Amino acid sequence: MSSPQILSFGEILWDVIEGDEYIGGAPFNAAAHLAQLGCESYFVSRVGDDSRGQRALKQAEELGVNIDLIQKDPTHPTGWVDVEFDQKNAPQYIIHTGVSYDFIDLDDGLLDFISQKKLAAFYFGTLAQRKEVSRDTLNKIIKEVQAQIIFFDINLRQEFFSRDIIAKSLEFTDILKLNEGEYRRVPEILYNRRLKGPQIASRLQTDFDLEIICVTRGAKGCTVITEEEKQDLPGSRVEVVDTVGSGDAFSAGFLFYFLHQGDPFKAAELGNYLGGFTAAHRSAVPKYKKSDILQDFK
Repeated sequence: MSSPQILSFGEILWDVIEGDEYIGGAPFNAAAHLAQLGCESYFVSRVGDDSRGQRALKQAEELGVNIDLIQKDPTHPTGWVDVEFDQKNAPQYIIHTGVSYDFIDLDDGLLDFISQKKLAAFYFGTLAQRKEVSRDTLNKIIKEVQAQIIFFDINLRQEFFSRDIIAKSLEFTDILKLNEGEYRRVPEILYNRRLKGPQIASRLQTDFDLEIICVTRGAKGCTVITEEEKQDLPGSRVEVVDTVGSGDAFSAGFLFYFLHQGDPFKAAELGNYLGGFTAAHRSAVPKYKKSDILQDFK
C-alpha cells in the first residue's frame, strides 16, 4: 500500500488522568494513529513555549507525526484537559481555555504547504474552532486546501460549538463522523427540532451533500450510511481500560482503509477494531506496529 498524505488541524493537548498526563486532543490522536498506520501525517496546531509544549512535540515526533506545521506560542500555555470517569467508565472532560491551540496562525509556512501539497485527505473537528483566531485560520485552509476528501469528526465538547460553526463545517464535508449522542443532538442544533434516526441522515445528506456518515456506538460498533446503503457493523470485544481516544482511533482506521480500498463498510470494521484496541489501553494513542494491527484485523 502507498502512503497517503493527510493533513489534520486542531488541538494537541495533555489529558490528565488520575494525576498522569497523556498526549491527546482528538485531531492529534487521529493524526498519530494515521502516522502509525503508515500515512504521511501532517498536523497543524500550536503549543506553548513551556515544558508541556516541548514534551508534546517530542511525543508527536516519536509517534511519527510531522511537526513542521505545529507553531510555538510565547504567551499562551499548551492545552490540557482534566479527565474524570462516571459510573459507567465514560470519560468526562474539563477543557481549559486561553491555551495555545486557540491561537493557530495562518503563517507563511502553512500558506505554502496548503498551496503546494495535493493531499489524500484533510481532517478537522469543532473544539479548535471555539476562538476566532484558530477558527479563521481553519476557514481559510479549508477553502484553499487541495484534498480529495474532507473528513469532519464533529466531537462536541462542553459549550465549545455553535450552530454556525457546525453548519459551516458541514458545507465542506465529504465524510462526517459522530457518536450516537451527537447524531441525535445535531438536528436539534441545526434545525431546532428532533428528528428520528433515518430522517437525520437523509436531512444531513440532502442539506450538505455528504458522501458518508459514520455513527459510532462504542462497544456496540457503528453504523455507516452512504447515499445507497446503510450497514450496522459490530464492535470489538475487549477488556476496556478507558475509552479516551477510541473514537479518534476509529476515525483514523476508517480513513486509512477507505483511502486505500474505497469500501466504507470494510473501513468501518478496521475503525471498530482500532477503536477497541485503543480502549484496551490507558492512552489515546498506544504505540503499535501497522503490521500487527492489520494482521490481527484480518
